[in-house]
Amino acid sequence: AQTPIKDLTKAMGINEKIFTMQELFGNNQDHFNKVLTDLNNCPDYSAAKTYLMEEVIPRYNWTSDNKIKKAVTFVRMVRRRFVS
Repeated sequence: AQTPIKDLTKAMGINEKIFTMQELFGNNQDHFNKVLTDLNNCPDYSAAKTYLMEEVIPRYNWTSDNKIKKAVTFVRMVRRRFVS
């Protein structure tokens, strides 16, 4: 679970993508795909974290009780993108 991920768009199976898109992105596939692409293009985890905190988490209210667990899992996956 700590292995590096080269491409976030390929890191999840189809069911996980659908579940994540529904739970964290209000079923907005375009924004989900854009966020994954933007995160892939971040130079480091610090930039990715800032992007999530400023652009994504507030927009979709990931701090709500019913989303926090899934959000933590998603952020852990993003962190793996920047493990070398």
